[in-house]
Amino acid sequence: MKKQLLAAAMTIALYSCHSEKAEEKEPAAGVYSGIVPCADCMGIEYTLYLQADSTYFLRQIYYKEPVSDHIVIDSGKWIQREKNIIELEYGESKIQFRREKSSLLMLDGDGNEIKSMLPYGRLARLSKF
Repeated sequence: MKKQLLAAAMTIALYSCHSEKAEEKEPAAGVYSGIVPCADCMGIEYTLYLQADSTYFLRQIYYKEPVSDHIVIDSGKWIQREKNIIELEYGESKIQFRREKSSLLMLDGDGNEIKSMLPYGRLARLSKF
């Protein structure tokens, strides 16, 4: 009985490692969406389309009062840097994200995680290309 439990535990452990490695190698291309906190509005809804040809399309909806939402649409090139860092060329600046399982986590201008009491900048993967 102990041998069967040990064999089952080892199988689960090996499968878990295999799944994590497969996720790391999975292409980043896909559709991601989430709401990011905003200093002067109720939030910014990001919808990010990362294309397999290294181009992106980004729609940002700024939720403001009264019901006058402001929409910004941008497109450009994206690259994947080491350690699963996705970088969007955004005008003269850059927007950086870190890939985590099935989401992207927004980073600050220096590539560090943003420390906040709010659930800051996590874009969930909606679909793959």
